[in-house]
Amino acid sequence: PLAQALRRVRPDLWRAAVFGWVAGVLALAPAWYMQMVYDRVVTSRGLGTLVWLSLAVLAAAVLMAGQQWVRAALLRATADRLDEALAPALAASGWRRRLHGGEPGSLLRVAEDLRQLREALVSPALLALMDLPLVLLLWGLLCLISPWLGLAMVVAAALQAAISLGLQRVGAPVLREVGRLAWGLQQRRAEALAATGAVQAMGMAAACQQRLDALEQPLETMQTALALRQGHWNAWSRGVSQVSSSLLLGLGAWLLWHDALNGGAAMLAVSGMLGARLLAPLAQLAAHGAAVEPLREAWARLQRLQADEPDPPPALALPAPRGPLVVEQLAVAAPGQSVPWLHGLQFRLEPGQALAVIGPSGAGKSTLAQALLGVWRPLGGSVRLDGAELSRWPKEQVGRHLGCLPQDPVLLDGSLAENIARFGTPDPALLAQALADADLDAWVATLPQGLQTPLGEGGWVLSGGQRQRVALARALYGRPHLVVLDEPNAHLDEAGEAALRRWLARRRELGVCCVVMTHRAGVLAEVDRVLLLAQGQQQAEGPRDEVMARLRGGAPAGRPA
Repeated sequence: PLAQALRRVRPDLWRAAVFGWVAGVLALAPAWYMQMVYDRVVTSRGLGTLVWLSLAVLAAAVLMAGQQWVRAALLRATADRLDEALAPALAASGWRRRLHGGEPGSLLRVAEDLRQLREALVSPALLALMDLPLVLLLWGLLCLISPWLGLAMVVAAALQAAISLGLQRVGAPVLREVGRLAWGLQQRRAEALAATGAVQAMGMAAACQQRLDALEQPLETMQTALALRQGHWNAWSRGVSQVSSSLLLGLGAWLLWHDALNGGAAMLAVSGMLGARLLAPLAQLAAHGAAVEPLREAWARLQRLQADEPDPPPALALPAPRGPLVVEQLAVAAPGQSVPWLHGLQFRLEPGQALAVIGPSGAGKSTLAQALLGVWRPLGGSVRLDGAELSRWPKEQVGRHLGCLPQDPVLLDGSLAENIARFGTPDPALLAQALADADLDAWVATLPQGLQTPLGEGGWVLSGGQRQRVALARALYGRPHLVVLDEPNAHLDEAGEAALRRWLARRRELGVCCVVMTHRAGVLAEVDRVLLLAQGQQQAEGPRDEVMARLRGGAPAGRPA
């Protein structure tokens, strides 16, 4: 995707370069104007010639400004098109990388790397690279005035190139370390903000701020060191530019004395202007060349992200599931691990049936929930819904047929309706049904803004029980065929638990396959089958009454709750 996107925007980059070259040629108009004034106006004192030359150089200046504006607008539009082409695929890769063992900030890192790539298209370094062909043109004009001037500029250009390379070599490691420290500090700040309530309630704010300050101090030290190094090398770059222009003028005067300056005395000032224009892109590269290293690292990370992507499954349009949930010899490991925590699981759940998964903490119930939803891919065996392997079913298709209530439900910043409708277009009938299933109708009626009530980041305006009931409504929205509830009544009050039991009692008429991970015996009365897990293994599975009778007669190892 990266290479394809760059190939698509390459013609726009070439057009932007051409606009820049035209603007660079028009920037020579003052030198031409100076030559014409010396050659024609000073000697002839022709007012009309001076007026026409002045109008011509003014038109060239206006046209040059227009060319530069068009180039800037074209590069910005190209950066936006590149972002539009890459953002969806890279964001999806970031989500998958996080689910399969990536670092906690995978998605944020992808967004930051994409931002760097987008901003690189309008950076001074890229503009300087685009202007490098003009350096050859200007150098050729200097050689026409005098080969000695051309040789002098070769020496000056070599000095500027050496400064640029030196700055990149010295500044790149520091920039890399600054980026690493800044990224770590950003993640720690996000963690602290996510726990604002607990931090304030337990008087941890000062300690958290001290921890952040301790992380920020080395970052500030590195940034200061980088600024000093860049200032040192940039001072040398400016010095080379100024000295070169002065020496070029002196060399031109010496050549004029010896009748070795083509074009006469007017070329003294013209050559100085050409020399300054020639060194400008090189000086710009020297000033901004060190910023190439973070961009190169961002590009490498995006390439690795795409290279590590699994081959996408065939995009087949599958019908809505109506059949059973079948688990066969399932083995599951946490993302990034190769040793399975769950193994040997096998059961079948017909439409309308409910399965309760019980067992001690750490038995693997939440791991099973991730596998049943197709979020974690099995290391072995399969999870099939209506005959289709869930982990390979495109989430854009199967997602609306699944309902999920995790142990710690997270709501997103948006309205109540948007959260329940999974940030799709809310369907009034489906919203009403989901609210009724979660017994939220009366509560929503008391809200001043009703379903349009903003929940804030993470749903912080709600209590724990309210968040869980809203998340339950979200799980049941759209009449899903498979619903996985992980400790659904952990934070529910009596009314919420009664609503959950009523929905479980209706599952048969709805034809829903339901799996409930639970520690509470109250839910067991509403299920058909029970699966006992202990130490990642299936200890018992079958009809509820049979399994519970076996457990009462002599429970297997694992001390089920």
